[in-house]
Amino acid sequence: MKWLVLINLLIAVITVKAGWLPFWVDEEVEVELSNEFDWWENGVFYQIYPRSFKDDNNDGTGDIKGIISKLEHLKDLGVTGTWLSPIFKSPMVDGGYDISDYTDVNEIYGTKEDLKALFDKAKELGLKIILDFVPNHSSDQHEWFQKSVNNVSEYANYYTWRECELVNATTGERRLVNNWIAVFNTPMWTYNAQRNMCYHHQFTPEQPDMNYRHPDKVIQKEMFNILDYWMDQGADGFRVDAINHLFESASFTNQPLLSPDLDPTLYSSYNPLYTRDLPESYQFIYDVREHMDEYSRNHGNVTRILMTEAYASVKQQTSWYGSYARPGSHVPFNFVFIADITAESNATHYKGLVDEWMENTPSFAMGQANWVLGNHDRPRLRSRFGEERFESMAVMYMMLPGLAIVYYGEEIGMIDNYNITWEQTDDPQACQSNSSVYMQFSRDPVRTPMQWDDSQFTGFCENCEPWLPIHANYSQINVKNQINDEKSTLSLYKNLIALRKEKEVLKKGGITTQTLAGDEVFAFKRTMNNEPTIAVFLNLASTEKTVSLRDLLHADDITSKTKATVLIANNKASLSKGDFFSDINSITLGGYDAVVFEISSATRIAKGAAFTITIFWIIVKIFV
Repeated sequence: MKWLVLINLLIAVITVKAGWLPFWVDEEVEVELSNEFDWWENGVFYQIYPRSFKDDNNDGTGDIKGIISKLEHLKDLGVTGTWLSPIFKSPMVDGGYDISDYTDVNEIYGTKEDLKALFDKAKELGLKIILDFVPNHSSDQHEWFQKSVNNVSEYANYYTWRECELVNATTGERRLVNNWIAVFNTPMWTYNAQRNMCYHHQFTPEQPDMNYRHPDKVIQKEMFNILDYWMDQGADGFRVDAINHLFESASFTNQPLLSPDLDPTLYSSYNPLYTRDLPESYQFIYDVREHMDEYSRNHGNVTRILMTEAYASVKQQTSWYGSYARPGSHVPFNFVFIADITAESNATHYKGLVDEWMENTPSFAMGQANWVLGNHDRPRLRSRFGEERFESMAVMYMMLPGLAIVYYGEEIGMIDNYNITWEQTDDPQACQSNSSVYMQFSRDPVRTPMQWDDSQFTGFCENCEPWLPIHANYSQINVKNQINDEKSTLSLYKNLIALRKEKEVLKKGGITTQTLAGDEVFAFKRTMNNEPTIAVFLNLASTEKTVSLRDLLHADDITSKTKATVLIANNKASLSKGDFFSDINSITLGGYDAVVFEISSATRIAKGAAFTITIFWIIVKIFV
């Protein structure tokens, strides 16, 4: 009889270990991630816009040597690595996103030797370097396009060409292939007199799209060779630009207007069914991942990371992850807090966006969620959310699961510079408008020079004319002023990043979200078996709000001894690190407070582990 009991108990233990819990065990058991993280997982990545980061040779443009000189700043900040907006050879029609040579460095930034020195210095400091990669289009000055224009047989179909009949000899008007409008609000077709045909481009006419429907897949092969070249040089991975624009419909069907009363000359007036988010674009990324994984296996078995950029629905964005059998992007950039949240959004909106991303992230990639709150295309945090809330947003996204992406200057609270004249404007989105409305389209305000100190040119350069005007607030908002100030934005970022590294629950824990205080407080908890719970509260209102931690915690987490301690808060919060609450039923948050609590006596005990221990003691009692 004892042996029969023993066999049944062992079956029960094995069942629990396998993840199948008996009906009497609470089903809310945390699913923890692997104990071992790859170098990039749970990381913080810092975007550098090279033209604006640090100018070493004082010509007014940031450069690679300037970046090298400031790598210690990134090390001190605590980030995993940095990704650089394009540094390849380019005529700079679109800020370097028009590449004329994929295996050479733009001379305004330096040389290939400088880039190799950057790779080497970064590795010495334990930092990773991610390059921006633009496979959708090249510059019209690229050798491939010039040969395609000349109809050189091997290159004739590297780009998409179509007949476009002349309909008015006086004006030169031609009947274009279809009604497709480019992102920058010009037709997607431009006539080339030399070849006497029109070529396709989703962005500026100087950025012809490459033909990924070439029957021999020659463009795909060219791109793989380019990736190999830079990985050989020391690149730790790539951020792939505008990936959802890669393929267009082979039928060239007209795009449907969203409404008949919209302006047919604007990109935003159409539903881009035939030029964006096509299935073939996803397959290309899956192929790139397979290629890079194979490279990594053959070169030290160290992961080279693949990041992707696509503004799309959450379902479309998370599809870039691929599947367990056919993985794609390690990090499909999550823009929900850039595209969908405003300073007027309520807690339900915040909760919905976080939940939607986590629910759509495939199970094999649950630990690889990511949150992007700023970049070179969208207004900065401080400009979007205001003086009172920009630090709160930093607290929130640094405490969410997965990776965090920091745009240069956000760590000191830089603000968009709208004091840029029409003559100083560089962004093609603005330049293709006019002097009356250009600022509505310009991305220049978010690309101004990094503010290092309070000297005349804010430490960006010496005695130079910066390529864009420096913000007038540089003497107050700069790294030098904040580096030793414990109540600065820079210190807040450092502390947040350090906390992410320190607390296992922030690396591996699950997340549960909640709305409180009449939809004005967004809250979430990070929980993990055998670790104290972390609770985060974001007061979106200007007035005080009283909350109870009981509304967020699981009933099993609460005992008479449950207490709360503040780990970190935004600098203007009414609560500070170390504040202790013996009563968790009533905690007052000041207006716009963002507070991170650690809950003592709220350590989740693994239900399966507790069950196994119980079984063990029953066995002991039976046989001893």
